[in-house]
Amino acid sequence: MSRAYIGKIERGEKKISLAALHKLAGALGVKMGDLLCEEPLEYKPSTLEKKITHVVRDRPAQEQEVFYQAVKSLDKVMRRRKRHSNPPPT
Repeated sequence: MSRAYIGKIERGEKKISLAALHKLAGALGVKMGDLLCEEPLEYKPSTLEKKITHVVRDRPAQEQEVFYQAVKSLDKVMRRRKRHSNPPPT
């Protein structure tokens, strides 16, 4: 599911099928009904997010920024690898 398609759904330009809604809910780790409610969901960080926060929380702001930049760079590399390992269909 592309970002453009999701954007069109959010803006009401496209209607989503139940199959696509199911797929989106699975990717987000939520129930289909959660995507249909108008009230925002309460965010609950995962165990891993809590561990990362614990590591960073007591560091000075400059070290937190270094940590953030490192994670951001790693994310960029991982996304690039994923794109190259999953070429678009022809």
